[in-house]
Amino acid sequence: MKATNHPLSMDIAPRWEEVSGVRRETARFLGGLGLPRDVIDAVAMVACELTENATKYGSFRDGSQREIGVRVSVGSRDVMVEVRNPVSPAADENLAQLDRMVQWIRGYQDPFEAYLQRLKELSVGGLESTVSRLGLV
Repeated sequence: MKATNHPLSMDIAPRWEEVSGVRRETARFLGGLGLPRDVIDAVAMVACELTENATKYGSFRDGSQREIGVRVSVGSRDVMVEVRNPVSPAADENLAQLDRMVQWIRGYQDPFEAYLQRLKELSVGGLESTVSRLGLV
């Protein structure tokens, strides 16, 4: 993997129509570094999913932060995607749920195994649930 000292940095408005631009710009950036298509697609999807979560769960009402920050950096053996958004004190339960889910995911050696397990859990649950958390897995 070709490391770069110049990450991709974007500040976007917390609007749904901005999310596709994050995917497009991430793919363009990684493609310019000559990364394989499957890596480009996977990282662009992660950046897009995280940006969607920031748009959905971010707290932009108090005016202290009005944008979502997205940063993609490439090391010699890794790619890091960072998404920054404000959270409100009322988001404590969402953050606790997020932490529990991340800890659950870490319990699996293989991410695909965690994904399959989550699909199984969802298949036995009722249709009334609107939260899958598959994007995290």
